[in-house]
Amino acid sequence: MLFGVKNGDLNAKPKDDMFLDDFYDQDLFQLGQNWIKPGVTEEERMLLLKALFISAFGEDPAKGYKAWFYSFCRKSWQQDSCTSHCEICGECNDWREWHCKVCNACTYGVSLPCEGCGGVSETYAAMKD
Repeated sequence: MLFGVKNGDLNAKPKDDMFLDDFYDQDLFQLGQNWIKPGVTEEERMLLLKALFISAFGEDPAKGYKAWFYSFCRKSWQQDSCTSHCEICGECNDWREWHCKVCNACTYGVSLPCEGCGGVSETYAAMKD
């Protein structure tokens, strides 16, 4: 359910704020507006769905930096500057969390020692140099 619409239900209206409020992202808002426009054909909706997937998971060199992405971990749209995905733990975390290689777990505070073992992040170590 990426668009706030269940799989196969191409006639439902999107329920996610990303598509209902232009505060978040103008391009995603426009996708939502085009989705609910009267008289949209199934073919047009499939093109909108393709554009949505590109926006959620792909990169568009013409647009450059992407501010939002879809996180399967959190089952919602996330702001790229506030959320990062830990490849080791396999989950999305706040950008201030880092993976402690000693504890093998994510811990809060890039400028704080690990809560579990006292180890430090690369950011913390660089600050001490």
